[in-house]
Parts: sequence; structure tokens; C-alpha cells
Amino acid sequence: MRHTSSSFAVLRNISFRRIWTTSVFAHLGNWILTVTAAWSMTKMTNDPAMIALVQTAIFAPYLFFGLIAGTLADIFNRRIIIIIALCFRMLLAALLAVLSNMDMLSPTALLSLCFLFGVGGIGFAPAWQTSISEQVAPDEIPHAIALNSISFNIARSSGPAIGGIILAAAGTFAAFLTTVVSIVPVLIAFLLWKPKKNITSLPRERFWDGISACVRYITHTPSLRNTLIRTFVLGVAGGIFAAFAPLVATETLSGGANIYGILLTALGVGAVIGALLSAKFRTIIKPENILAMAAIGCATSAVTIAISSSLMIILAAYFVSGICFTAAIALINISVQMRAPIWVNARALSAFQSLIAGGAAVGAWLWGSTASQFDLSTAFFMSALIFLLSIFMRFTNPITGVPEKPEKLPIDVVYRYSSDFLPLTAGPIIVELHYRIAPNVEIEFLSLMKRTESVRLRNGARSWSLSRDVDDPVHWIQRYICPTWRDLLHLRERRDHEERVLLEKISKLQIGGGPPEIRIRVDTDMSNISID
Repeated sequence: MRHTSSSFAVLRNISFRRIWTTSVFAHLGNWILTVTAAWSMTKMTNDPAMIALVQTAIFAPYLFFGLIAGTLADIFNRRIIIIIALCFRMLLAALLAVLSNMDMLSPTALLSLCFLFGVGGIGFAPAWQTSISEQVAPDEIPHAIALNSISFNIARSSGPAIGGIILAAAGTFAAFLTTVVSIVPVLIAFLLWKPKKNITSLPRERFWDGISACVRYITHTPSLRNTLIRTFVLGVAGGIFAAFAPLVATETLSGGANIYGILLTALGVGAVIGALLSAKFRTIIKPENILAMAAIGCATSAVTIAISSSLMIILAAYFVSGICFTAAIALINISVQMRAPIWVNARALSAFQSLIAGGAAVGAWLWGSTASQFDLSTAFFMSALIFLLSIFMRFTNPITGVPEKPEKLPIDVVYRYSSDFLPLTAGPIIVELHYRIAPNVEIEFLSLMKRTESVRLRNGARSWSLSRDVDDPVHWIQRYICPTWRDLLHLRERRDHEERVLLEKISKLQIGGGPPEIRIRVDTDMSNISID
């Protein structure tokens, strides 16, 4: 991404512009509901753990149901999923408004409805964010991702203040009702949007197979796995700022709803700047250096909040934490979406959202328990310690640079095999690739084969092996198994740039050059065959 202005150029796309603009209002409503729910809880109890549980309730569904939501978004019509999720959130916000107006909102009811509101959020989020690829050109995707982060943080910067004003002026009923109204524009935008049909010659993935495919892909892709682990740690450490804003406002600063809104506004304004800076600096500063600077900034902010009782100093700390935390998360968000191929993009994104939100939920519970046992300052000190320790994860779980979008390869040799006699459920399918490798290039060949193993397993193979012919030492056999013919077809469609490069390098090592000989067999069930 060359400049921030490049991101805004994406708004020339009318469909994206309409959805992006209206999504700002939906995000505003989300923050207004979050602020209102947290403030409502402070009116029912002074227990820090209960107040922090509001954030846990809203974000916990991202941890529990994120992968399910991402799988649905990859397999089914994303537009329909988005519309259903938005309607569900509207219904829950309306129910909160009614119960609040009737003075029937108990802590249990509030937490339960916040949890369900979060379920609607995770149903909406991965389908919406991955629909970007259907709204803009491929080279505009990073800019559109950055713009979505900016829209979220614009709402984050103003939503809490608006929520605080509505709470002070008209009460919780009006604040919850505002959330209902805020969802209407983006719902209309998605009703008007007509995405292009995704044409594929392959059958749709089965739901549970889709979930297991995502788990395999993440497990066998170290760069993505490291990114997600770092995401969770950041979520745990960073969850304290928003979760404890009500307590900082009331206990540390002896303020009310207005101070609470101002704190979250400072956090949100910083977040907007952090998203802009991340878009600018990610091409000139190494990812690990950005994350290290962000961690130091967040740790410094947490310590400042722990030891200060000055409104201006604490506001500055919230502002800096918003810049640093969002810069780190925006970098990781772009990395995940650009690293994951299209077939698993929504699932990888939902894993990212699950871990950042799940980390925030776990963090809110952890810091709430710490504050209940000790005090607010101790919780902020512990959060700062985790931020600082996360810097050393660059040695155990490094994050590499953001790659280009994997390219889609043309249909090749696998599809030349006729499947007229094979149903999609036939299997197991055994694939063998036969190579002839000279002794002087064996070491290089084995090194490439080690990488090939991870690629095959992450794309759908259930087992993989490499063997050598005893009678013919230059003859090597790569063998992998797919449970069904359907799985083999999907594995072939998932081939990406890395696999193509590997295949080209391996082919050059063959005696005489050229591709390997490929044999595909289907296992035969002998259990029903009797021998007379």
C-alpha cells in the first residue's frame, strides 16, 4: 500500500462505497450498545468481574463459533448469511431496549442478550469482510481491508461518546433503540448488492469437512499459525483498556457516563490513527518491529493508567494505546487475509477474529478477577507485563512479511483422469507421483519434499509418505491419500503459488527433466466379497 490516499480511491466502486459508508453506522450502533450494556451493569453492581463480563459476553461467541461462521461463509451464499445476521442483531437490540424500558433487565438477562448479540456479530463479520473480494478488484483488496479497519475505528472513536451523550440525555432505552436504527442502512445496502456468482465445476464442500480443512490448513501453515497465536496474546493483553474503561471513569477519575464515553473516544481516535499509520508503515518497516513498538506503547499506556489519577494523562494513555494496539491488529488482519487462499479465506479470517475477540474475552475475565482480588492498578501492571513479554515471541512465533494473493492455477493433469465410474464419495483415493532423481541432487530433492508434505497435508491430504525403490535407487515415490474423490478434486483446486513453485523445482531435478508420472487409484472394499 503506497499511501493512505490509495485506500480511499477504492470508494469509487459504488457497491463497496455504499456498503462501507453504511457499515460506519452499524459499527456506531455496535459501540453504542456495548457502552450502554457496560454502563447498565455498573448501575446493577459494583463488582469489577461482573462489569468486565459484559465485554466477555459480547466477544466470547467469536471464540466459540468463529470457525463455524467462517466455514458457513466459505461454503454458502455470503450475502444471505449477512442479511440473516443483521436481522438477528436488530431483534436482540430491540429486545434489550424493551426490557430496559420496562425495568426488567437483570445482570443475567443483560449478559445473555449480549452473548447472543455477539453470536450475530460473528455470523456477520467473516461473511462481510471476505465479501470484499466480490466487491473490488484483486489489486484493491489490501486498500479495502485497510478502509474497513478505518471505518470500524471511526465508529470506535465516536460511538462511545455518542453512546455516553445518549445515555446522559435520554437513558438506556434510547441508546439501545439507536443500535436498532443504525443497522437499517447497512441491511439495505446488502439487500441492494448483487454479487457475481462464484462459478466452480466442483461440488460444494460438506460442512464438517470444511471445518476440518481449515484446522488442517492452519496446522500445516506455520506462518499463519504463528500470526494467530500472536493475535490471541495481543487480545488478552489489550482487552483491559475497553473492559476497564467504566471502572477507570468511576473509581480512578470519580466521573460518570460522560467521562466513560470520553475515555473510549480517546481510545477510538487513537485507533483511527493507528489504522492509518499501519497502512503507511507496513511497507517500509518490518512486521516484527511494528509489533514491538506497538507492544511497548501499549505497555507504557497500561502503566500510566495504573499510576495516574489525572484525567488528561489517562486520556493521553488511552489515545496512545488506541494507536499502538490498532496498528498491530491492522497489520495482522491484512496479513491473514492476504496469506490465506480464497477457498479458506473466510475461515482463516474467522480464526483471526475468534482469537482477537476470544483473547479480549479471556483478558476481560482475567483482569476482572485480578482487580477483584487485588485492585485496578495490579491488573494494568500485569497487562503491561504481557505486552512486553509478547515482544520475545518474535523468536518463537515469528511473523514474516505479507505475501501477495495466491494465484489460481489452470486445470491440469488430475482432471485428465476420468471419473465417470467414480461417485464423489468413492475412496479412499491413493495418489502416487513417481520421480527419477540422480544421487547428486538427492539432498535438495528431500528438502523440497519436506516442504511438499506440509503443502499436501494443509490442502486436504490425510496422509503423506515418500519412499525409495530398493531395486531402482533413483526411483522415488511420493504417495498421499484423500478420503474421497470429492476431497481429491478440492485438494487440486486449492493448489497455490507455493505449490506450483515446488513442483517446478522438483521437476527440474528429475533425470531428463519434466513432470513426474502420476498414478491415481481407488481403494476397493473387499468386505462384501465372499470366497467359495
